[in-house]
Amino acid sequence: MRGRRNPRLDLTPTPDGTPLTVDTMARACLEDCVLQRYRTMNTARSRVEHLRGFLGG
Repeated sequence: MRGRRNPRLDLTPTPDGTPLTVDTMARACLEDCVLQRYRTMNTARSRVEHLRGFLGG
């Protein structure tokens, strides 16, 4: 939809030694979409939420 803005993402890096989790990977995927300037953030968010539900947090 035109004129609709996506909520801002938290782009803070994770500290070294933090275990790799589904949530960490999901956040990295969304950060990459922002950095690559993809226009389909709503689609990316819905796909990430689907994976979180399937794989767990």
